[in-house]
Amino acid sequence: MEGLTNVEDLRIETCEELTPLWSNDVGLLQHLPCLRLLNISNCSKLVSLVAKEVEEQLHLGWPSKLKEIKIYDCEVLECLPKAMMHNNTCVEYIRITNCPSLTYFAVDQLPPMLKRLYIKGCNMLISLDGDDVNNCGSSTSLLEHLTISNCPSLKSLTPSRELPTTLKSLSIENCKNLESIAKSFHHNSSLEVIYIESCENLKSLPMGIHNLNHLDRIIISKCQTLVSFPDKGLLPANLRSLWIAECEKMQVLPNCIQNLTSLQELRIIKCPSINVSFSEVGFPTNLTSLSIDDMASFNEAFFEWGLYKLTSLKQLDISGHSSHLVSFPVMMLPASLTVLIIRDFLNLKCLSSKGFQNLASLLFLFIENCEKLTSFPEDGFSPSFLQLYIRRCPLLEKRCKKDRGPEWFKIAHVPRVEIDGRSIYEPE
Repeated sequence: MEGLTNVEDLRIETCEELTPLWSNDVGLLQHLPCLRLLNISNCSKLVSLVAKEVEEQLHLGWPSKLKEIKIYDCEVLECLPKAMMHNNTCVEYIRITNCPSLTYFAVDQLPPMLKRLYIKGCNMLISLDGDDVNNCGSSTSLLEHLTISNCPSLKSLTPSRELPTTLKSLSIENCKNLESIAKSFHHNSSLEVIYIESCENLKSLPMGIHNLNHLDRIIISKCQTLVSFPDKGLLPANLRSLWIAECEKMQVLPNCIQNLTSLQELRIIKCPSINVSFSEVGFPTNLTSLSIDDMASFNEAFFEWGLYKLTSLKQLDISGHSSHLVSFPVMMLPASLTVLIIRDFLNLKCLSSKGFQNLASLLFLFIENCEKLTSFPEDGFSPSFLQLYIRRCPLLEKRCKKDRGPEWFKIAHVPRVEIDGRSIYEPE
């Protein structure tokens, strides 16, 4: 044991007989004063790092310099020692992966210096709540990044409390029974990113989102029961990116979205219940990227507001699905556009010359699943146009045959042209 006193990085792998690292019979941890990284994986009998009978002795011999704890594939691990969690003043990062017997991880008992907490594949984890209702979210917490993934039994993070005010990123993914995250966000929260995906039973988001003055990005995806945003749909004025994808019951966009002057990226993907008239509300005028797909109100009125007003727009990605649009677009597009993606316009027959006439900056065009499309704009594309990709457009494909198709002369100068994944310049 004397030869291990200077060890800084301890990795224990596939030790089938390993039980606690510290018990009346085993005393490994207290003899490693220099330990900084503890990495344990695939120890099938490890129930806890410390036996219950010696847990009160942690303050006597716990490695004082330990900064990272990583535990992987320990099937019977039930919890981390409370005394270690509460008293350790050095641990900054804890990662627990594929420990299906872990039942709780109390937010109110986190090590006081912990900045990153990552939990994945813990099938029995029900909540992050602990017993002490007064500590959660207190000023003593320094937690900045919280990631929870693939925890199917998780029903709530901390339903009756607030998350730590120091939290900068919150990421929750593939927690199918999650119903609530927290009661509210603290008005002094440092939160910058909210990412929630594949939480199909999530019923609501915490109140107070509109008060998050540091919030930069919101991504909500595959949350089928989520209907609306809290706080009457208001969002913070400083928000720069908003994604809402595959939320089947989402009915309305956040209120006054057109007034979010800092918003640069807006994506509304496969939300068929959202019904809004863009000709009335318009878009945030400083958008640089806009994606619209499968909305209940998507029709020609989408263009009536005037996309050309978005003078900073670089990328436009739109999918029509049931749209009856025959010519695209019905109005001019912004001259700033460099990337254009058009998909699923089942009745589209041609690309409008008027709509493309001022797109001198366009570099990239992707067209997919437009079965009736037969032609490009009459004047073709600008000399600086670089990439054209066409997929599942059978009529257009025939008319783009190299040297002999009627549309060939419009694209012959384009350096890269691919149809259904194959370069048009390759020999047939």
